[in-house]
Amino acid sequence: MPEIRRRAEVARTPEFKLLNEQMRGFLFIGLAELEVPSEDEEGSTPSRPNPMASRNRRRRGQSAKAKNASNPVSMIPSAQEAILPITGSAALRLASLLVHKQLNKDEWDDDWNKTETDLRNECLETGVHHAWISLGEKTPLLAQFAAFPKAKVSKKSKKVNIDLNLAKISGDNPTELLKFIESVEEFIEDP
Repeated sequence: MPEIRRRAEVARTPEFKLLNEQMRGFLFIGLAELEVPSEDEEGSTPSRPNPMASRNRRRRGQSAKAKNASNPVSMIPSAQEAILPITGSAALRLASLLVHKQLNKDEWDDDWNKTETDLRNECLETGVHHAWISLGEKTPLLAQFAAFPKAKVSKKSKKVNIDLNLAKISGDNPTELLKFIESVEEFIEDP
C-alpha cells in the first residue's frame, strides 16, 4: 500500500487521535520507512520541484497538522530538546537523537554523542516499550530499537478509599464539585 494511503488509514483510527504530536511524528517516520541517506544522496543536487506538488501544498484551509505530516521530523523533539532529561522517556529521547544525527548531520554537535551513548545503555538495561521495537523492525532509520529488550510493564495496584458521599453533589454548586475533585485528586494517575 502506498505511504499516502497508509497514512490516511492510520489517521482514521481512534488510537491515532490519542497520540500526541511527537508520537505522531515517529509514527509517520515509521509509515514512511525512512532510511539513512546514502552518501551519494547527500552530495547530489536536488531535482527540480514539481510545480503541481507545491500548488497542492498551498491549498486553502490546510491545517498545521497536515503541513507537519509532510515533514514528520519537524514533529519530533529537536536534538537540543532531546538531550534534556525532561523531554520524555529514554527511548523517545534516543529515537529523536538518532533521527537528527542521521538526517541532519550538519547540525549535529559531537558533544551530544555522550548523551546518545548513555541513553542507548539505559535502553539496553531497562528495555523499551514494544512499540519502539516494532518501529525499529519497520524503519531502517531506527533499526537499533529492534535489538533492545522489551521493557517489563508493571501495573501498580493500590486500594483507593473514596468517600462516595462527597460525590452526591448538585451541578449548580461549584464548591461541592471542587470539594469532591480535591478529595479524589491524589488518586488520579492518568487521564
